[in-house]
Amino acid sequence: MVLLHIIAAICLLLWGLRHLKRGMMKGFGDTVRKMLQFGTTNRLFAVLSGIVVTLMVQSSTAAILILGTFISQGMVSLSSGIALALGADLGTAIVALILSFDLGALMPMMLIIGFVLYTSKGHASHNLGRVFSGLGLMLLSLGLIKESAAPLSESEILPLIFKPLVQDPVFGIILIAVLTYLFHSSLAMILLIVSLCLAGVIDFDFALYLVLGANIGGAFPALIASWNDRPASRVPLANVIIRFTGAVLAFFFIPDISDFLIPYTGEAPIKVVVFHLMFNAGLCILALPFTGWIGDFVLRIRPDMGVDEDPGKPRYLEKGYLDTPSVALSNSKRETLRMAEMVEKMLKESIHTFDRKDAKMIVRIRQEDNTVDRLYGAIKGYLASLLSREELEEKEANEAIDILTYATNLEHTGDVIDKNLMSLAEKKNRLHQEFSEEGLDEIRKFHGLVLDSIVQSQQVFLSGDARLAQRMLDQKRNEIREAEERATERHIKRLRDGVPETMGTTSLHLDIIRDFRRINTYACSVAYDVLNETKDDV
Repeated sequence: MVLLHIIAAICLLLWGLRHLKRGMMKGFGDTVRKMLQFGTTNRLFAVLSGIVVTLMVQSSTAAILILGTFISQGMVSLSSGIALALGADLGTAIVALILSFDLGALMPMMLIIGFVLYTSKGHASHNLGRVFSGLGLMLLSLGLIKESAAPLSESEILPLIFKPLVQDPVFGIILIAVLTYLFHSSLAMILLIVSLCLAGVIDFDFALYLVLGANIGGAFPALIASWNDRPASRVPLANVIIRFTGAVLAFFFIPDISDFLIPYTGEAPIKVVVFHLMFNAGLCILALPFTGWIGDFVLRIRPDMGVDEDPGKPRYLEKGYLDTPSVALSNSKRETLRMAEMVEKMLKESIHTFDRKDAKMIVRIRQEDNTVDRLYGAIKGYLASLLSREELEEKEANEAIDILTYATNLEHTGDVIDKNLMSLAEKKNRLHQEFSEEGLDEIRKFHGLVLDSIVQSQQVFLSGDARLAQRMLDQKRNEIREAEERATERHIKRLRDGVPETMGTTSLHLDIIRDFRRINTYACSVAYDVLNETKDDV
């Protein structure tokens, strides 16, 4: 029953930690992201930014995962990212030190304030209520762990269980590293070690070894979650290498470190968190001057991929990011832009199927549409999983729907190119028809305007700029209308003049213009979405 109570208290601690992190990310996620990006201007600022952000979200893993999206987009250098990760780990150690003190008197007030704010109507106060409630649950759980673990000091069985571990600290480190990964929280594991040490279940020297295991295990969740995204996985990989190397070096000096701490600290539990803080501060001081070299080493381990063997396989849709909606939405947008580039390439190549007889190009474009369809399916499934998450904010849900709408229009564009334009190209080749020089020139010009719409749609989608969206609509509305009217008038004139090529391809010519116009409509729809959102905000 004692062990069950401890396990239940640990679950409550993890739940409170998750509640606090969710409140910070949902209510102040934009502030966190801006702080992370601003803090990477140099390595010292990056460390400070990592500390502050981790104090806010109570999770170095969340900070490193958000940072991974900046690395992938080329917004942050790898060297600065590694420095920020060092600061995030140091921030977790500071949080552990703060929570190791007896803050139980604050717990009732935290829960009361949290409940009052959570039940209010304001968005910010609602999420701030989550933060206070999460902190209150964490303090409550720490008190329960200490209370539940107290009888264990009189247990006759536990010494028999821990004796083999004490004699084999390497196994103890591995065991704690695995448990920390399963907890997805080095903070929770450090606080548990402190509680067990306070109850006399484990001695001080052995607790220091376990702290090394918690530091190693705490670095793996971010690495596993970002592994399929090579650029994003480099900072977590560097963090694992640094922490593992630091743990190996510290392992041989644990007895000396224990003797050093005894005169300067009080009770053994305080010594544990002080060692945890010293370990992370030491790693930060020693590794910070070499972040550039470490980044180069990581790049050799995780180099950029050459040619993607399967372009239809998503690159950025990591399920591990679904718990952090802001990151998941950013990744969805990146994958959708990759899809847009594929559709743009299809459209760019489609014009050549009308001015030459190239059956292989038609086949290749149709294969590219199959790739676009697969990628669209992955994006749709990923966003559906995100939208099904509980307590997704309305703003985040609307953004997810906008991304899905744009991806759907891209998929429809691919279908028009595949099923309509390529069918017309095959018909032209099969009937051995040729356009007149004037007619082909009109198709080329109309194609250029529509291709430009696809490019502009990506800019509007990425920026969400209402002025850019309005300019796109005004420009395309006039250009497309004038180009279509001009092409129709000239086509009718050639028919009246009895131009043989025009007489034979009149239906083909008009169908191609019609399909290009449909593609332009799909491209411009993103501008309407941006303008509608702007009106709603006003």
